[in-house]
Amino acid sequence: MYAVEAVDVSRRFGRRTAIDELTLQVRTGEIVGLIGLNGAGKTTTLQMIAGLQRPDEGFVRVFGYDIHARGAGGRMTVGVLPADAEIRVTSTAMENLMRVAERHYVRPEEALRRGSDLLVLLGLGDRADQRVKEFSKGMKRRLAIAMSVINYPLLLVLDEPTSALDIESVLVIREVIRELNRRGTTILLTTHVLEEADILCDRVAVLHEGKIVAFDTPERLKQSVVHEVSLVVRFRPDAPNVMRELHRLRSVNEIVQENGGYRLGYAGLPDILRDLAAYSRKTGRTITALQIRTPNLAEAFLHHTGVRLPPQPTVSVRWIAPPESGEEDHE
Repeated sequence: MYAVEAVDVSRRFGRRTAIDELTLQVRTGEIVGLIGLNGAGKTTTLQMIAGLQRPDEGFVRVFGYDIHARGAGGRMTVGVLPADAEIRVTSTAMENLMRVAERHYVRPEEALRRGSDLLVLLGLGDRADQRVKEFSKGMKRRLAIAMSVINYPLLLVLDEPTSALDIESVLVIREVIRELNRRGTTILLTTHVLEEADILCDRVAVLHEGKIVAFDTPERLKQSVVHEVSLVVRFRPDAPNVMRELHRLRSVNEIVQENGGYRLGYAGLPDILRDLAAYSRKTGRTITALQIRTPNLAEAFLHHTGVRLPPQPTVSVRWIAPPESGEEDHE
């Protein structure tokens, strides 16, 4: 039995088809991420799985039960990250948690215990009796996550849980997601931060125009991208003529400037390492970074969706050598 099983699900808004015969199966205990451009259907998919929207066609089962046929009872097994409007800013953090717990029929004494545990887990243990209007955006998002799991759901649905947050809140929320998963919660989330999908998720589904075009582990998605073997190298000092000089190395068959360094295509790793070492000694340029380049999740996303990024503007930088030691400017 799957934690989530969506089969041939479609959802239309007027003439626009938001989700087109989507099929998704999530195993119990997984963290699964949905990635895609704005309008790809990520949020609509999550809302149908959480029972907040009905599909026009197909069905959604959560732990074997039709989430829509069971109504409110079915949704009790699902935790959903609440919108900011659902958090009462004039109430304290604990009062918000107790209110949600009552809605889920959690006994008051048990709700108090769970609430205290969750606030500590989310780094808000000393804020239980503080009014939410005094919270930062990141603290409110952490409280929202606590509210979504106060009923200990079997499935947690998170729509961009770390979007536009400070780095502390991002790191705390990522670790809490891992901890909730270790405690047995199956998690389905969306994110625009592909690095987050890479490090958090057991599997990632790529959505494009309402369809899942790829669904696999982050590593296998990256391995599916056909790429040339390349090496990224950075030098100090850098200079405009470095590109021309590197072209002359016999072991280099391609060179592209990117992110303050040079991506070099090569046929043999020992040959290019030897040539780069000789070049560094001859020119006095220190190699500050050297890395074999492998495809990332962004490249896998572009590969499977066929999306093409617009060309980036070329920036010309002139490098001026610093004065020799001891030299001074005089007027």
